[in-house]
This record gives sequence, C-alpha cells and structure tokens, in this order.
Amino acid sequence: MEFADFTRFIVSLGLVLGLIWLSAFLFRKFGLDKKLRSGRSVAGKLELVDTLYLDPRRKLVVVRYETKEYLLLLTGDRALQLMPQGGTHDA
Repeated sequence: MEFADFTRFIVSLGLVLGLIWLSAFLFRKFGLDKKLRSGRSVAGKLELVDTLYLDPRRKLVVVRYETKEYLLLLTGDRALQLMPQGGTHDA
C-alpha cells in the first residue's frame, strides 16, 4: 500500500467516524433519541415519562405506572427511588 492510499484511508475513516459522532450529538441535542423510543409497553401500564442524564453513569428517570409517577435514580446496576409514591419529598 502506498503512502497516498494509506493517507486516503485514514482521512476517510476519520470523516466517517466524525459524521457518526456528529449525528449522535445532534440526536441528543435536539431530543430525537427520546422521540424515537417508544414510551409505552405492550400492556400500556408502564410508561417512561422523562429521562435526565446526570453523567455517563447516572440518570434520573420519571416512570408512570398506571396513575402514579416514580422518580428513580439509575446508577449502573442499581435503582433508587427518590420520591415516595403518593406525594412530594420533604428535604
């Protein structure tokens, strides 16, 4: 492989990876990832209302089950309920 072919390969690879990164960034910035996900389950009792990414390992999730909403903190393999089922949380 000649130097020109190798350079063309590296530039093409960088361009493709850059376009993938740019499209993922734009999807998150404009909330298109939330719109593409289905929020309802098959039975219709469980619904993902909203998601807030705190950092790469943690996110806040609001889940509605039937008529009650739950605020959950998801961290890797753990889920912590932050607000009680029926009311507000007193700090």
